[in-house]
Amino acid sequence: MWTLPVNDRLSYWREFRTKNSNKSKHDFLETTSIFWQTAPISTQFLAVDLPHTWPSPWQLIADNYYDNIAIALGIYYTVTLSTVFDSDDVSLDVYRKNSEEYYTVRADNLIANWELGTLTTAVEGSYQKVFQYDFRELTYK
Repeated sequence: MWTLPVNDRLSYWREFRTKNSNKSKHDFLETTSIFWQTAPISTQFLAVDLPHTWPSPWQLIADNYYDNIAIALGIYYTVTLSTVFDSDDVSLDVYRKNSEEYYTVRADNLIANWELGTLTTAVEGSYQKVFQYDFRELTYK
């Protein structure tokens, strides 16, 4: 998908959501997480402290630049725009411990992107949630 022209990337992404919409919540989130781990990683370009500047779902796909935040955004947008989860039960959470940051996607009781390509149900260790992102609104903790 990543090397396709922009309109083809957008179509491919829509087809990915549709094709996988019959999976269980666990399998859909896991498949989505694995899919986004194949995106080409770029240098950091999204600012964690400026989420109001983050791209919309379609702009993310059009821009085709993926740092750690953008990967989490891709998972978040894919899950939010699917029919598998209620979008009210999905959030992108940023956790920090010292200088280490994790950009995770919580959907129901499942957490994606804590470790690459795997799901968990709890944040391990003494990480503090810095904020929770909802592209409809931002909530700072």
